[in-house]
Amino acid sequence: NTFNIIDLKALTLSRCNISGELNFALPSTILSFEAPHNQITKLSETFVSSLGQLAILNLTDNLIEYIADTFPTGMRLSVVILDKNCISSLPKSLMSLRFVENFSVANNKLTGLFPPFAFPKLKILNLSFNNISYLPNSFHPSSLLTDINFSFNLLSELPKSISQSSRKIININLSSNRFRIFPRNLLAFPNLRSLSLSGNLLNKVPKSASSFMFLKSIDLSNNHFTTLPYAIKNLRSLKTLSLSHNLIEEVDSLPSNLTLLDLSYNKLERFNVQLPSLQTLNLDYNNLSSIDYSLYPSLQFLSISMNPISQSIPEMLYDMSTKVKNLQCAE
Repeated sequence: NTFNIIDLKALTLSRCNISGELNFALPSTILSFEAPHNQITKLSETFVSSLGQLAILNLTDNLIEYIADTFPTGMRLSVVILDKNCISSLPKSLMSLRFVENFSVANNKLTGLFPPFAFPKLKILNLSFNNISYLPNSFHPSSLLTDINFSFNLLSELPKSISQSSRKIININLSSNRFRIFPRNLLAFPNLRSLSLSGNLLNKVPKSASSFMFLKSIDLSNNHFTTLPYAIKNLRSLKTLSLSHNLIEEVDSLPSNLTLLDLSYNKLERFNVQLPSLQTLNLDYNNLSSIDYSLYPSLQFLSISMNPISQSIPEMLYDMSTKVKNLQCAE
């Protein structure tokens, strides 16, 4: 039935057992429509055509397979969240909207065959957990973009056009893809704060990556590194580093400002790098026989499980001149 509620601004229908097609027209007063956690399968022409005044659309966790290509030209939709559906293609009229700032279509069935983006105000883009194997060179994100999440896809490279994107990008997540070579396009983002490339097939990082002068967090876990990338040593702003689940045998230098370091599941036989600011250290599943705790005076959490540590527990506790609050050393 058509809604007749006068002056209704926001409508939320979460977990209301709505199923099938949305085949009604929303009143023109509604600015926010949210119907997550239902069983909606289709957005009809009638429904989509009635969204002209909408600013927020949230249809997370449904069964949507079809979206009518009738989004009104000029509508001021700013937030689009279509996560956890069955969407394999996106309508051209949606991708041509001019006011979208937050666009999330995670956990769907996209393959990359979608219309070119025309979101000049886009700030946050989330296409994670899809089947995207490539991005076309027509991919030109907004100059205002700050966050990109392409994790859990099938990407092995980034289009050249992405380097023409916003210099404001601060967070990029490319984890769990198929990158064999570090994407040099990323070097176009000098203001990057957080970068994740975990779960790929990398074994090198170019020395030029040391140009990430503002990078605070990098995740290179679950790759094929056998040595510590040289560029990592020169990232002076770096606070968080994960290189777990690699094949690293030796680490001789690290950024001194690190507060969290995860080197678990490697092949380290010794680790004697002084890290005065380090608070969390995970060295599980290596080949370490001893630890020099004096190198980490700020340490609060230490995990050294599954190492052939020769020191007894009392000796270890006596040797610690730190303020460790949590020690894990299970065998």
